[in-house]
Amino acid sequence: MTDKPIEVTEVEAEFQREERYIVVKLDYLTEGQEFQIKRFLATKCEQPDRKYAVIEDDWPEYETVWAMIEARCTGNPAPSYQALTQQLEEAREERDALLKAATDIRGDLLMRAKISRDGSKVVDAGNGVWVRLNDAIDALTTKADGGS
Repeated sequence: MTDKPIEVTEVEAEFQREERYIVVKLDYLTEGQEFQIKRFLATKCEQPDRKYAVIEDDWPEYETVWAMIEARCTGNPAPSYQALTQQLEEAREERDALLKAATDIRGDLLMRAKISRDGSKVVDAGNGVWVRLNDAIDALTTKADGGS
């Protein structure tokens, strides 16, 4: 952690994520690659010895940590884990409600649409709207089933 407090100005108030570090997971390196990288860093990079916490983007804490960093950089109080969890749950509920509404609309359109004789496809559903609606519903369903 830095010894200097962060001063927030109005210009800095809009938080932007930025890449500031290169991180390589040691499991992805051979012993030789790890040795070369460590030797390079020790001999070519003049930086103080520091410790870092790294959160991979597929961890559930990832967005929580970003929210904490944004709060710190903008001078706002850090949201609690419970508040962020509640927001996430509300967003999931909203997604599920929208998915249900879209599915209901698809059912209504299907009842009104012309169906091919064998029942395998909709014909004359209008300008590809049917295809886009189906694709959107399928994508949301896949995400909802995956727990994202």
